[in-house]
Amino acid sequence: MQNVAMIISPRSSGASQIASTVMATRLFQNIVHCVTQQQTTAALEQRIDIICCPYPHKASELSPLLKKLREHDEWRDIPLLLFAPSALQNNRIKALELGACDCLALNMPCREAAVQIGWHLKNKHRIELLRRSEADLARKAVTDGLTGLFNRRYFDADLDQKIALAHRTGRPLTLLLADLDHFKAVNDTHGHLAGDQALQCFADLLKNSARKSDVVCRFGGEEFVVILPECDAEQAYQAAERLRAKVFRHDFGFPLTVSIGLAATSMNCRYSPLQLLKHADLALYNAKERGRNRTEIFPAPFTGDLPATVHLSHRSHSRGSSLPQALRRSIAALRKAARYSFN
Repeated sequence: MQNVAMIISPRSSGASQIASTVMATRLFQNIVHCVTQQQTTAALEQRIDIICCPYPHKASELSPLLKKLREHDEWRDIPLLLFAPSALQNNRIKALELGACDCLALNMPCREAAVQIGWHLKNKHRIELLRRSEADLARKAVTDGLTGLFNRRYFDADLDQKIALAHRTGRPLTLLLADLDHFKAVNDTHGHLAGDQALQCFADLLKNSARKSDVVCRFGGEEFVVILPECDAEQAYQAAERLRAKVFRHDFGFPLTVSIGLAATSMNCRYSPLQLLKHADLALYNAKERGRNRTEIFPAPFTGDLPATVHLSHRSHSRGSSLPQALRRSIAALRKAARYSFN
């Protein structure tokens, strides 16, 4: 990885002096010179490891640059070094007050420049590594390890947000709850490894069948859930039937089908997240009772009496179990820091 330094100076003489000092450190393989604000903006879109400027005559000269660097998180991490004719302590203090990381002398010895600039460069790389680690941890906190889909924690938080948005805008939202039929028999007959592979294949079918706006999650075990914004029950039913047909035709190495329950909220029929999830679960229970390998929509007439403890009770969805604030911040960090994910 090549280190790139950006020198911002409207005065060519100042830029050449700074370039000589920076290049003498042998820490950088490329230097980008910027004179105008447009050039600075264009350069920041590329990878920049350090920014160097002449010490300003007036504090206002740095204001546009500092404002630009605050626009993106990754730009804020780029060290800003000011270069003055002499290394006066007062210059360094003033530079820190202005928002720069340090103030160096143009005539400082090469070895000292290498040490000082190298420290800021290493610190910037450490911050990048921490951001990548933070993004990776945030991703793992909301991702199911087996299927790569979002997990139950992410679902709980996102359903709250999606339903609140649907209620504000008056737009429909449908919840799809899918359960693989007789999956315990698959594990008992073919082994848990084959069962895991089947779950992964179904997750891929589900993800590839979803729209970009849909939120696909593994609810737990062989159950999966999809949040479908801007989608009413009839549209969701058609999508669910297409998914069910794909699963029926797919070669898992053994016969496998899926039962699906749907529940919708709209401007005329508003439900809380807990209510919507219970309704989708009741519809799924009805699909199971009617022979499996089918899609049911809530409300629907049920065949027989519901058990005292309904299907959802073993994984109750309550306000007490909703996502803590710290994890909500992790989800936000994941969305903002996608650019830092490991390759």
